[in-house]
Amino acid sequence: MFNMCYLYRLLFLLIWGTSFVLGIPRDLLYNYGPTEDDKVLKGYSVSSTDVHLEVPIVFYGETYDYIFVNTHGLISFLTDIPGFVNIQFPLDYPVIAPFYANVDIKNTGNVYFRETKNDALLKRATDRIRSAFSSGKFFTATSLFITTWNEVGYYNLGSDKVNTFQVVVASNGTDSYAEFIYPEGGIQWIEGANQESRLPDARAQVGMVAGDGRYYTLRTSGRDQVQHIERSSNIGIRGVWMFHIGQVQANGNVNTPDLIKSDPIESVTCAARGSTTCHSKAQCFDFETGFCCECKSGFFGNGINCLTNDVPLRVSGKLSGRINDEELNDLDVQSYVITSDGRTYTAISRVPDSIGYDMQLLHVIGGVIGWLFSRPVNNAINGYQLTGGVFNHTSTIKFLQTGQTVVIRQYYTGTDVFNQLKMKADVQGSLPSIPLGTKLEISEYEKHYTRTSPGKMFSRMSHFFMLEGVPVQHPYEMEHVVEYVECKNHPLNFTTLHMKITRNLVVYEAHDEIVRYGMTSKMMFPQDRDPCEEGRKTCIRHSSCVVDGDSYKCICHPGYQYILLENSTRGDAACVDVNECASGINNCHSYAECINEEGSYSCRCKPGYNGDGRLCEAEDCNVANNCSPFATCQFDTLTQKYTCVCIPGYYGDGLSCYETDSVTANCNNTDCWCPYDFVLEGLMCLKKKTNDISSEEVNFDESCIYTGICPPHSSCQYNEESGRHECRCDEGYNLQGSTCALQGICSTDDDCTPNSVCVWSIQFNHYQCVCKEGYYVLNDECHLDATEGEEETEPQQECENTCHENAHCAYDTFKKMFKCRCNLGYRGDGIHCEREVTPCNLVNNCKTGEECVYDKVVQGYKCKCKKSHRRMGNRCIPEETCLDDPSMCSPDATCVASSENHFQCKCNEGFVGNGVTCTPMLQERENQFLVTQGMAVLKITVSKEKNESRPIVMKLFQEAVGIDVDCLRGRLYWSDIAGKVIKSSFYNGSDVQIFLDTDLGSLEGLSIDWISRNIYWTDSHRDTIEVANIDHKGRKILISNGLTNPRGIVVHPELGKMFWSDWNRNRPKIESSNLDGTERHIFLESILVGLPNSLAIDWSSNELCWADAGIHAIGCADISTSESRIVVDGIKYPFGLAITPSSYFWTDWETQKIESAQKNSGQRNHAIITLSPAIGKLYGIVAARKECPRLTNNCAYKNGFCGSEHLCLPKGSREHNCVCANFNDEGSGSEFSCNEIV
Repeated sequence: MFNMCYLYRLLFLLIWGTSFVLGIPRDLLYNYGPTEDDKVLKGYSVSSTDVHLEVPIVFYGETYDYIFVNTHGLISFLTDIPGFVNIQFPLDYPVIAPFYANVDIKNTGNVYFRETKNDALLKRATDRIRSAFSSGKFFTATSLFITTWNEVGYYNLGSDKVNTFQVVVASNGTDSYAEFIYPEGGIQWIEGANQESRLPDARAQVGMVAGDGRYYTLRTSGRDQVQHIERSSNIGIRGVWMFHIGQVQANGNVNTPDLIKSDPIESVTCAARGSTTCHSKAQCFDFETGFCCECKSGFFGNGINCLTNDVPLRVSGKLSGRINDEELNDLDVQSYVITSDGRTYTAISRVPDSIGYDMQLLHVIGGVIGWLFSRPVNNAINGYQLTGGVFNHTSTIKFLQTGQTVVIRQYYTGTDVFNQLKMKADVQGSLPSIPLGTKLEISEYEKHYTRTSPGKMFSRMSHFFMLEGVPVQHPYEMEHVVEYVECKNHPLNFTTLHMKITRNLVVYEAHDEIVRYGMTSKMMFPQDRDPCEEGRKTCIRHSSCVVDGDSYKCICHPGYQYILLENSTRGDAACVDVNECASGINNCHSYAECINEEGSYSCRCKPGYNGDGRLCEAEDCNVANNCSPFATCQFDTLTQKYTCVCIPGYYGDGLSCYETDSVTANCNNTDCWCPYDFVLEGLMCLKKKTNDISSEEVNFDESCIYTGICPPHSSCQYNEESGRHECRCDEGYNLQGSTCALQGICSTDDDCTPNSVCVWSIQFNHYQCVCKEGYYVLNDECHLDATEGEEETEPQQECENTCHENAHCAYDTFKKMFKCRCNLGYRGDGIHCEREVTPCNLVNNCKTGEECVYDKVVQGYKCKCKKSHRRMGNRCIPEETCLDDPSMCSPDATCVASSENHFQCKCNEGFVGNGVTCTPMLQERENQFLVTQGMAVLKITVSKEKNESRPIVMKLFQEAVGIDVDCLRGRLYWSDIAGKVIKSSFYNGSDVQIFLDTDLGSLEGLSIDWISRNIYWTDSHRDTIEVANIDHKGRKILISNGLTNPRGIVVHPELGKMFWSDWNRNRPKIESSNLDGTERHIFLESILVGLPNSLAIDWSSNELCWADAGIHAIGCADISTSESRIVVDGIKYPFGLAITPSSYFWTDWETQKIESAQKNSGQRNHAIITLSPAIGKLYGIVAARKECPRLTNNCAYKNGFCGSEHLCLPKGSREHNCVCANFNDEGSGSEFSCNEIV
């Protein structure tokens, strides 16, 4: 140990004092492997079970007692992440990612992990933390969780390059730190080798994601330079990075070291910094003042960012702003670039129809992309070679005939993890109105970009547009300013670039709400002598020469304006500063201060607000303590934030409150009186001059009959002794100063006397001190009961049963025990709670066919169906069924008995539907399936002749997982866990719509009750099972407790049952309940249930079947008896499952194909190959049925007679419940319309 410590210190000194660029040796990683009794992931393993921590880890202020280790370069909390999700950070779950990439360990590599309390390792971690963080001055690690990825390969089966890296989380139970370690030669690849797709694997990402969405990434995360992470550091030791991840500030982020200089190396040579700055496809050149990067032959860019020559590229981003008084919010911008010949095609989607044709005039948005990727001629350079795709571009367009002006600010931030260029744009101003249905014609034109200083280019031009078919020119002027970063060590040797734009295409497609811009452009140096070589000498201060045709113009720099000087006989002029703050031509936020600067301006958020000045958000006052002295910090239940609110008598935003000098007096027939701290003068109340009385105090000496003010928990009462009205505290409250406080109130046990505890009182609805069991009260103190033979016992500290989600555990001071109690507004025994409804004897809310009667069970009045009526949903209707009225059924249906004295309509043989509507059953010679695969939804056709696979919906950054069909309407529904939405379309992929997009987490399973018109889903992020009506979208949470990792779900509409799988590695199971969430129970829990994924019902055998990745099989169980069997075994990694009358079909993560087997023999069919795995993993599969199974239930006819805003939820096969739907936040909904009927 002594030699290792000595070597470590020696290495530290060598690195600190030299420009040595290699990382730390591999043997200086924390010890790992079989010799350390590490647990291991290898081969086909993708993630660990939940690992219980002896010492909890604190992450973004949350404490976690268990953790998951995943092969793809991250450790996670709450759930494992077995698959590589091909998206840019943040992920949906809390994770620590030292190197998140598409790792494949089937051919090479292992992942080792353990929790250790080794003294030497704890000291090593503690010393490093104390030397790097001021917050760690007194920190002592008591546990380390060490995870090592040792020589792991890349997807797919790649083993020629391997990565080794390590993450160490040090914790003491109340705070935690993380250390990322990358040894010398440890990083050899940064992305999987998918070459077949337009969307490659994301480049490796390094950082952390909190459970609430906050995240932190390293500067090189997702960039080409991440492959050199072993050569850089934030503590001065190459390959070592440290972070304070535990007790971070509220709404803050992880902290980096503040006691150690990030990089002690002062040298700016290629040897010292070139490899971590230049792109891997660039060369580094040393100059006298430093180094510069230059892309190698076959690539183009600025050396820091390089792209391959002649390879098409995509650009994507968002556009916001305000045009012609129309707000634009995050419109999608997409562009496809053919770099070989300078062609660009740009589209802006979701454009409001009111300004769609007008926005054809914003072709400069496509023009900037054309400037970036113009085809260079004769060694000229285009915009990407100048900027590397990182720059700001500001355009000002003036329409000379109308006097209208628009300003377009575009911000390009470089390529993302998929090597696609990212941008955002802000547009402000007004455009001439273009007649509806009219296209624009913009002829080819040329313009010059003049480099006015290093990192700044300017262009000015005049042009015109014409309406299609109308030979009238409409002139406009454009000015462009480009700001970027040049390598200052080797200045560029040119002043002007000449750009030619041809083949302009501008069109608005009203049907799709898309504006399209197309063009071809090339860049060259001026062929003739540059006019600015002489003209530059004539330009005045704060101006630059720009080429204007064959001549030149001197143009004031941005932020300056041209004026003629007074009293000048020679016509002298100057470029003077524009005060953007005074003129209003700035984009500072309303809660920011605009600060004018010479030639520019800056924005600074006002005190109490955070942001960059362009966007400012108020800090929560409970943290910032920033309210005005005349305001209070209050919790806003609507925004779920603490905000400052001015006290009565003051006005403002709470951060600043201004005094109101006068208010109207309160008067009755005889007297007038004023609020406290005001004096009456005539009919007005004027503020007193002194402010020495607290705004929260109430003067008990003044008569409340005149002030009209009493503090909370008091009332104004007449006092016979004083002969005046006074504020008196309510029963159970005592006067403390000028407020009324609860008697015996407490917040912790420390507020109570010895031998008593602070508990919630059911009787008094507040916390109070009560004696422990075995003690009694005497003179306000708790004394031990003197009964002999009894030992002192501690009281029960919690409820024995699990309380309902709308209940809490409270102490019953009468029964001296803890029990579950329903929250305010709910009723029940605490184990089951339901919303309280105003009894009908107080509000006459019984409907037709009902009467108000006393119910002895609930000891209250309820509406009850009259005799000769029966309950149907939330209505009481005359006893009449299809047996009495056959017209209730379709002509192609029969009225059949469904239970005693009850009948239902059921479609005849050869017809399908819900009995009310029946259509002929279509006979098909082929099976069609719908499949989710990452960014695509596929339609698969299986026939004897051939199998076909084609995408019907494809969207970038989508991650489609769960899927099911509404066979009644011919629509499919799928979940997008990246966008956190449920989408819908027809079977052919047309008419894509957003079904739900609020309060959704990670939806892994969907199932549709086409009869009741409801869609059910599992949410593994929120750990809930929920339902929504397909027609009116009202929704309800059905189950929210006892779920660990819910995944697959399927419903049986006729039985009124649903089944779901729970991917709990410690206790995997399949559960069941009624479709209203009642009668929940475990359906199957046995050795045949390993890691159950998707579920499906075999309608021909009435069996529930599941795809199991744990036992590598397809299993089925009889729905009535739960008797189970294996129907297909020896499969790889099944996820989705669909069943036809003759075969089982499943998606397989390992083979990356759709597999199938025949029912009667188990013989395997030919696998179906889909799109490239780069599109994403294969998830759900469902048969695209053109007919529905011949089933029915109580909700089929008129929504079960439930209200129009209710969910009709079958409760088994004979009953149903009408549930009040939530249309906004959870818990909202009409109480009145939810009246229960018995």
